[in-house]
Amino acid sequence: MFFRKIKLGDIEKRYEVKEMTEKNRSTGLILRTMAFVVMGLILLTGLAGAYSNPLDVPFKSQVPPGTWSETKNCGQTSSLMIYSFYDGTIPTDQGIKDIDDWLFQEYGSSQAINDYNGSNTDIAILETLAIEYGGFPNSYKASGWTVARVKQEIDAGHPVIVAVTGAPLGQSYGGHFLVAKGYTATGIITNDPGRTNGVITYDNTQFSNAMNSQGGAVVVVIKKSIPIQPKLDLIFLVDTTGSMWDDIDAVKVSANEIVEALNSEGLDYRVAIADYRDYPKLPYGGSSDYVYNLDLPFSNDKDSIISAINGLSLGWGADEPESVYSALVHSMEDPDKDPVNSANSGWRNGVTKAIIIMGDAPPHIPEPWSGGHTLADVISTSESIDPVIVYSIIIGSSESAYDAFAEISEGTNGNVYTSPTANDVVAAILEAIGDISEPPENRGVIVSITPESAETTAGNFASYSVNITNFGNIADEYNISLELKNFGFQRGYPATIQPSWVIFNSTQITIDPGMSEIRPLEINVPQNWAGMEDVVYTFNVTAISTTDTSIGNTSSAELKVKADKISMVEYSKLEIQWLSELTDSSGIDSGIKSALLAKLTNVETKVDQAIISTDDDKQFGNNLNTAQNMMNAFINQVNAQYNKKIMQPDAETLKEKANQILQDLETAKNS
Repeated sequence: MFFRKIKLGDIEKRYEVKEMTEKNRSTGLILRTMAFVVMGLILLTGLAGAYSNPLDVPFKSQVPPGTWSETKNCGQTSSLMIYSFYDGTIPTDQGIKDIDDWLFQEYGSSQAINDYNGSNTDIAILETLAIEYGGFPNSYKASGWTVARVKQEIDAGHPVIVAVTGAPLGQSYGGHFLVAKGYTATGIITNDPGRTNGVITYDNTQFSNAMNSQGGAVVVVIKKSIPIQPKLDLIFLVDTTGSMWDDIDAVKVSANEIVEALNSEGLDYRVAIADYRDYPKLPYGGSSDYVYNLDLPFSNDKDSIISAINGLSLGWGADEPESVYSALVHSMEDPDKDPVNSANSGWRNGVTKAIIIMGDAPPHIPEPWSGGHTLADVISTSESIDPVIVYSIIIGSSESAYDAFAEISEGTNGNVYTSPTANDVVAAILEAIGDISEPPENRGVIVSITPESAETTAGNFASYSVNITNFGNIADEYNISLELKNFGFQRGYPATIQPSWVIFNSTQITIDPGMSEIRPLEINVPQNWAGMEDVVYTFNVTAISTTDTSIGNTSSAELKVKADKISMVEYSKLEIQWLSELTDSSGIDSGIKSALLAKLTNVETKVDQAIISTDDDKQFGNNLNTAQNMMNAFINQVNAQYNKKIMQPDAETLKEKANQILQDLETAKNS
């Protein structure tokens, strides 16, 4: 840091300001880092409609190499087409051969090359191929998928390798792999490597049958998210009054070095050059002075930036103070005044916005001319534009200049640098660029679940993708936890998703800065799930930094399990069991109690028979009718002993529960 050598009291004051502005700067940079990472996430997570449909997956048939009579390269070719989609290349015969060679090297004779006809693969082999050979570490295999789930993945920008059987598709092959890359209202658009011209749309029903015959087996190849490149819009704002002559000359001599410093930071940057002098009227300034001038609108062209720096010329400035506040406000508000190329205009959204101001004189406090500005104007304008952070370089030893520039930087979360002489000014600029480009160490994580809501039925499953993104600037390790929430009052059982239903193999993960990891989460609802109505379950996925447990994020999603006649009967069966427990725990005469319990056992037996006969509507209905008759016999016996051997409170409770069961059995019968 470059500090003036003046009396001790001022040194202490400057160090205090330095500490404060560093703290504010850190906060501002963290917020801006979050802003551009969140924007990157919106692009990376792939909202439905953000990708072309169909996805632009290049086609390659599995022959050549090999021959049509012998080829088994469908899985290899499907994989190659998706790798080429992500890498922007064309799938070739040699690409298939290279995969056959790798599989033989990894698996031996079970994956023999067979004159480059290859060998049969499965989803486990193709998952390993994608991760270890293709270099797509987030790829995964799954089973039990539906056409709807495949469409969901396509909406996320991921083509899917699908296992099918040829017959439902009208094809002569047996077990086979192809790529699902798009869909219409009535069909799935595929790259079928088993055909010479294999870009084919298969009917939804045909495709569903072909998938189901292979157990809904798929492989999803997911390209690892690329780091988000930091973006910077930077304005160099220079005092060009006469006293700055040697400092400006030093900057001109080192203009190339200054621009190269930006290049070396790996930024997506644009630079504007502006200068200021003073109000063009005595006693403030001369007639050729101005409060603000844009020399170069935003540009990333190195030669243009250097030329604009070298084109800076000197004015007068008259009195000591200059139009600092007006220059800053105009810089923040007017970076878009490009009369030649409006495409270069304005601050970009979601980027770091910064001004490096370089001067040796304080501002007018206040600016006395009509339309003049104040420190409060500078700060409020900064905050209204995302914000714009001001990094101040004070030339020379003016204490009033230092104090005023320090207030500006502190108020905008920037930093202050001093340059006692012209020899120090370039080093101060380079340090400011480094500080703008290298935010302080920070950690952060975002969890998102796609889809946010899914639905299924008993005996089926729902699939989700959990995306965990490190938006900090250092690698971090996270503990990943799954919380299964109680749904409250709904007529379903159990009240939470059970751990045994869930397949989610991520408990701890390390993620590089700006990177995302995607983990599949699958919830399998058992066949005997009980529900009289559709039930909505919720669950949370939380990621917490193992280094700093205050850093974490949680995302929620829903699972809607739709009720059907089987789930309704299952729920009625539970109600019968609950009624049996209630009866058994009551103070009813033991002989009557035994008779009532026997009737409930018979009702439950008939309900079990109804569950077994669900494929036969007539038998199903007959069993439930019999169960209802038995339940009515239970109610009749309660009525017969009303206020005799069954007191009123017990009798009313038992009848209420029994009538609810009768009603639920009727609902199931008619569903």
